[in-house]
Amino acid sequence: GSKELERLRSFFRFCVDNDWLHKNPAKSIKAPIVREKPVLPFTDKEVDTILSLAANPSMALTKAGHPKTVVDPRTSLFIKSLLLTGLRIIDVSKLTKDRIQNGRIFLYTTKTGIGLSLPLPDDLAAGLNAIPHHQIFCTPTGTQKDNSLTDYWRDQVGKVFAAAGIK
Repeated sequence: GSKELERLRSFFRFCVDNDWLHKNPAKSIKAPIVREKPVLPFTDKEVDTILSLAANPSMALTKAGHPKTVVDPRTSLFIKSLLLTGLRIIDVSKLTKDRIQNGRIFLYTTKTGIGLSLPLPDDLAAGLNAIPHHQIFCTPTGTQKDNSLTDYWRDQVGKVFAAAGIK
């Protein structure tokens, strides 16, 4: 795609600047035309299915045909947090108890560093506060590394979405 072309042009520009080449062969390559499909929000029915399956992990696993797979019991709260706040997986997975006060989440996003104050429905705030860990969505082994957290929660959400028939 366009990122690869940008890197290629940059590499060959470096080669020309250091007199390794006389001309940048990537300069004349035209950028690809990218037609991205818009990402549509979930329908109300899809949201109901997702939340229903996340709240009942055994039903999700049976429906998905993965009887030996384990769905974390916090997955329902995790998915509700994603849906109701619009936060990224990394930001929800790193959420700590001290960031939830008076029915709001206060945090700086990992990707952009932007400060946010988001309202939480009472049931979600109560559910998050009921989890005994300071880092609400740490992995079962207690890992707090960003990649491990996001991989773990993408897997958990993916199991529920697979059961719901959502790609």
